[in-house]
Amino acid sequence: MKRRIRVGEEFEGEILLIEDDAEAEVDTKLRGFVTVVALGVGTMLLFGAIVYGAMQKDFSMLSALWGAEGPIIGAVVGYYFK
Repeated sequence: MKRRIRVGEEFEGEILLIEDDAEAEVDTKLRGFVTVVALGVGTMLLFGAIVYGAMQKDFSMLSALWGAEGPIIGAVVGYYFK
């Protein structure tokens, strides 16, 4: 893959990028998979805490879990939907 670059009027050239596209694609797919799994586990924990809190009439565990999971979920969702 070649890219044409230009820096001001003094320098113009071509750069040959040597990168295995298949390797980059696997890396991207793996990151996406890990993100989906992490969000799924976090969401399941939150739903479990909601059910437990509804049965015990005490939502302190949900509050503590949301304090830890909320910023992480918010950051990931904000990153992917920016």
